[in-house]
Amino acid sequence: MAGTAQCSQCRSALLSVLQQLEQSQWWSKEQILRQQLRQISNLLRYSVTHSPFYRNRIRLPDKVTHENKSISYKEWQNILILSREEVQSNNSELSCRILPAGHKKIGEAITSGSTGRPISTIKTNITSFFWNVLALRDMFWHKINFSNNLASIRAVGHDRAAFPEGKISTHWGGAIGKLYKTGSASLLSIQTSSEQQIDWLSRQNAQFLITFPSNLKALAEHCLKHGIKPPELHIIQTLGETVDESLRSLCRKVFGVKLVDIYSSQECGYLALSCPETNSYHVQSENVLLEIINKDNKPCLPGEVGRVVW
Repeated sequence: MAGTAQCSQCRSALLSVLQQLEQSQWWSKEQILRQQLRQISNLLRYSVTHSPFYRNRIRLPDKVTHENKSISYKEWQNILILSREEVQSNNSELSCRILPAGHKKIGEAITSGSTGRPISTIKTNITSFFWNVLALRDMFWHKINFSNNLASIRAVGHDRAAFPEGKISTHWGGAIGKLYKTGSASLLSIQTSSEQQIDWLSRQNAQFLITFPSNLKALAEHCLKHGIKPPELHIIQTLGETVDESLRSLCRKVFGVKLVDIYSSQECGYLALSCPETNSYHVQSENVLLEIINKDNKPCLPGEVGRVVW
């Protein structure tokens, strides 16, 4: 009975926050920034108090430290950006000695290491909760049918999901499984060849595919080269790599469906989601303050190319 009650509370909390996100997505940029700075100020106060690294690195204005007021955006821009190398060199000193009230450590998030040596961060029940909430938002935005059969071709241990069968489940699991009855879910190791992946997909009766952009491109090109009619899919979702317009066009040509992309990171969760109406991305501003800065670490002007920091 206790497990049932906890599950019910989790469902209620997920749906409650989803309803709040329905409202906040229409806020003005000024209102969003105001709330972001309020949350950042709380985070800064906590970090300076409980993290040895930040205690020595950050000098907060008195109004933030002693008067419980929010930092301004200009003051926020004066705080030095934390580099990957600094995280790797100071990992133990960066961690807060005490987690905030309500947070419980449930594991570690380890980056892919695609741009260098991987780093790890603490995962808590709260960070996991917001990961699930934004995953649900993404599904609702794109009107994904939960009764569809899901196929995922990802980087997993080859012995966990090897060809020819992969790994099969009767439901999707995760946040969706907590709220809704779903179709089946099947998983295949990305170490499998394109030919075997197409064969496997054809046997899954899947309407929804999740994979990496580079792998999707290889699958589409394999189908074109060999004159193979691909499995009939309703939606394809990509993650983990950059998507360009040529891949979107290839996806429409070969599979006849629109490509939905996710921009996320292991350490911060969902950063931006594909717009349901265009090929643009919507930053998940309730979860992250994402900035695009130039070589002088100043915010880029509209249309200017820069690097992403969060």
